Amino acid sequence: MNNRFRRFVNLWITLSAVWLIANGSLAPEVVATGVAISAALGYLLSGLGKVWADIRWSPRVIYTYFIYLGVFLYELLLANINVLLLVFSLRIDISPEIVEVKRPGWSA
Repeated sequence: MNNRFRRFVNLWITLSAVWLIANGSLAPEVVATGVAISAALGYLLSGLGKVWADIRWSPRVIYTYFIYLGVFLYELLLANINVLLLVFSLRIDISPEIVEVKRPGWSA
């Protein structure tokens, strides 16, 4: 398999996965549109990035991806809970104000 084709396939798979996750639907027309757009973008952009040729799909890579995804989703959940607690807290200990920043070489 030559490098351009490998880059195309890896980019196509990645873009298709992002499309499906972003749309959150497995309706046939959504999947078909995503596959078509991902294929077009993959073909157009596969010559630009050499990183897509270095991806080797194996069970270990997929396992590591899911471990990373689990850690990411856990941290995302914690961040959202922290924001929720800040938004709904009765008293937020902040004092917003406008400040002027003087930078050398800049004139106002």
